[in-house]
Amino acid sequence: MSDSPKILFSSVFKPFAEADTLYSRIDSKIELFHNQITKYQGVFSPRITYHTFGLHCIANNLGVPSVVLEYPTLSRFIQEIQKGYDYIGIGSIGPNLQKVKRMTS
Repeated sequence: MSDSPKILFSSVFKPFAEADTLYSRIDSKIELFHNQITKYQGVFSPRITYHTFGLHCIANNLGVPSVVLEYPTLSRFIQEIQKGYDYIGIGSIGPNLQKVKRMTS
C-alpha cells in the first residue's frame, strides 16, 4: 500500500446554459466563442468548451495518483468521489460558485 495521497481534480458539473435560477444561466460562461466572440453569428457560432488545462497541468506535475474530470455531470462527480480520494480540487470561475458550493456539500 502506498503512502502517497490520491487526488481528484474536477471542473464544475454540467449542464451549462440552461434557464435555471440556482446552478446555471442562459448565457454559458464556459462557451467563450458562442457567448462572447461570435455571439451574434447564429448557426455560425461554434458551440465548444475548452479543456481544463490548468487542472491537467497540476495533476501531471504532482507525482502522485491523480484523476481529472472535465465537466462531469453531478452524478458522475458523486460516483467518482466515492472511490475515496484524500484531496479534491475544484476549478471554477466566479459565476459558477453555486455549483462549487453544491459539489462541496
